[in-house]
Amino acid sequence: MGDTRRWTKLTVTATAITTALVVWTVVRTVLALSGVMPPIGGAPVDVVELAVLSGLFALFAIIPLFLLRNAPRNAHQRERIQGGVLLAGFRELGSTFRNARHFPMTLLFLIAYLVYYDGITTVTTLSADYGQEELRLGSNTLLTAILIVQFAAFGGALLLGRLAQVWGAKRVIAGSLVVWIGVVGAAYFVQAGAVFQFYALALVLSIVLGGSQALSRSLYSSLVPAGKEAEYFSVYEISSSGSSALGPLLFGLTLQNTGSYREAILSLVVFFIVGLGLLLPLNLRRAVEAAGNVLPASMAGRNEPRPAAEPVI
Repeated sequence: MGDTRRWTKLTVTATAITTALVVWTVVRTVLALSGVMPPIGGAPVDVVELAVLSGLFALFAIIPLFLLRNAPRNAHQRERIQGGVLLAGFRELGSTFRNARHFPMTLLFLIAYLVYYDGITTVTTLSADYGQEELRLGSNTLLTAILIVQFAAFGGALLLGRLAQVWGAKRVIAGSLVVWIGVVGAAYFVQAGAVFQFYALALVLSIVLGGSQALSRSLYSSLVPAGKEAEYFSVYEISSSGSSALGPLLFGLTLQNTGSYREAILSLVVFFIVGLGLLLPLNLRRAVEAAGNVLPASMAGRNEPRPAAEPVI
């Protein structure tokens, strides 16, 4: 137990330091692009500043990996892989998909997540293009909006986490999807050159951005059968990456057929509506119990009825 705590503290410390450096580099880059501070060594900002930022992100991944490589593991994690690593990975993935058929409510949530997550990633990725091409906003305005989203998203994740303790994770996620629908709808009506309207939209977006994704991961972890976490989260990540092209495809087709960025951004509301429609029928407690888990109090909310305690004999 002591070794595990030591490794955890080292990893958290290294990650915190590296994250602070990444944040500093982002701020430094924005200030250099804005002309407030000169670029490092007089070189172009996009060559030096962004190169340093890329290096720090690499360090962010390497340090925890280096520190955790000798972390203590239990017996089943030491089992040798039969056959080649590549083929073993595909065999395990196929086994996970076959096993997932026995947990239909887990699959229902996964499909709902993939749909609305595609909408989230598309909106956040293409919002800069929308601001530049349709709203005629400058690069400084767009960079400031990006900073607002990055910093406010942390507070939004904490806020939605607190709300989940009161109302339950499913209700809060559903509420965040309603906010996403409102954000996309409001983006359609933002006036060209309206900087503060764009900032206000970025602020509202940031509040639900971090929280909706963090709560979705936490909720999904409760729907995964015990001992199958790595397998199911691999499916979770692979599926989200595989479906991420649908949002840009819809955006591009709408833009091509209408010639309007406003129509294109508004078309993305379908992902949140469909995702919400798939999420609402989910019986959360039954899904968690079907996976052999107990619904955490932080996910259930205070208003959710608790199961009756078994009598003590």
